[in-house]
Amino acid sequence: MSRPAINRLLPARPLLLAVGRSELRLTNGKQTERRTLAEPLTASLPSTAQLASLQAALADLLAGFPAGRWRLDITFSDALGRAWIVERIPGLRDPAEITALAEAQLQEIYGDSSDAASQWLVRVDATAFAAGWPAMALPRALIETFETLAVERNWSFGRLESSFVAAFNGRRQHLFRRKGTDVHALATDDALVIGIRNGTQWRALRSHPPLRLLGGDLSAMLRRECRPLDLSPAACRVEELITDSRRSKELQLDFAPAKASSPLRVGLGSAMLALLLALLWSNAGDIEAGLPPHQALLPGGEEVRAINGAIEDLDFPWGRVLGLLEASIDQSLRISHFDADVRTGRLTISGEARDSHVVLELPARWRADPLVAEARVLSQSPVDAENAGIFTIRFAVEVTLNGGGRP
Repeated sequence: MSRPAINRLLPARPLLLAVGRSELRLTNGKQTERRTLAEPLTASLPSTAQLASLQAALADLLAGFPAGRWRLDITFSDALGRAWIVERIPGLRDPAEITALAEAQLQEIYGDSSDAASQWLVRVDATAFAAGWPAMALPRALIETFETLAVERNWSFGRLESSFVAAFNGRRQHLFRRKGTDVHALATDDALVIGIRNGTQWRALRSHPPLRLLGGDLSAMLRRECRPLDLSPAACRVEELITDSRRSKELQLDFAPAKASSPLRVGLGSAMLALLLALLWSNAGDIEAGLPPHQALLPGGEEVRAINGAIEDLDFPWGRVLGLLEASIDQSLRISHFDADVRTGRLTISGEARDSHVVLELPARWRADPLVAEARVLSQSPVDAENAGIFTIRFAVEVTLNGGGRP
């Protein structure tokens, strides 16, 4: 087997990127490099200048980086995101309704306009039987910057989560701890995050400015967070979190894009199925019909790929996708082109709309369907004046289906 073929089978090496408000830190093994942002990021939607500063710092940090297979793990400062507890209400039926509820509560808590609220991506850890769910939001523009970074370098994505989530999932587990209320706090140079939970029930999760700007100490902030819950910090177990290399998935608030299934795994699965069928036939009695001689061998690589491709095409929910598109067409827009990648469960849709407002509403309309995991506008531009008519805007939208489109 050639060296490139062997490299494709080896696990990707991790790169750890820590994104702060004013600094980037890249760790490769025991080596760490830093870059300062010319335009520090703020605790709100990033401006064009801030995004340009972030992209320039990333390009400088990764210039001349050695080639190879890398997995990019990102932790972002809690000052760049938002955190709260989603109050569970009766009657929620699916993840789409949970996300819609979290988005509505985000807009209510922070007083955003509809346009501003749509520029945040929300993640909810919707644990079963919980009365409240921890939720976080991160500007979509930051996520798209990191996704572009990984795609341009052909790197895989590991995780994309806040410093608090990374520290919480890396903490030391206490298997025999008695039941009670735990207060988890992470204080960094950028922010202070305090989470309160009783067993598996989260009761509070909030981010604050750093302690140096609050003019108080941690104990005073803990009393402030516990008071609305009628709790005394003295009666709670207080745990100050630190960054650790241990990993768990207890708090699932990851903004990384969905991982695609490995073609190697699918191919091996088909080969193992064929091998199992061959063994069953070979062990059957004389009265059973055996496999014809020309079918006794396992399928070759090209046959496995063809079988996998046919299965993916047949397994794609074409009826629901076409129904979703048909329901989207009205007097305000028309669809001129539709392209589906069945392997990744990703749709690219282009067309023309009456105005820009109609285009901006499309992602939210499609995300309301349980089939859709994410939808975003790729581009929009004016139609030529002589060909405009009632449709003045030409647009392109990308839609990603839940589970890669598999039922």
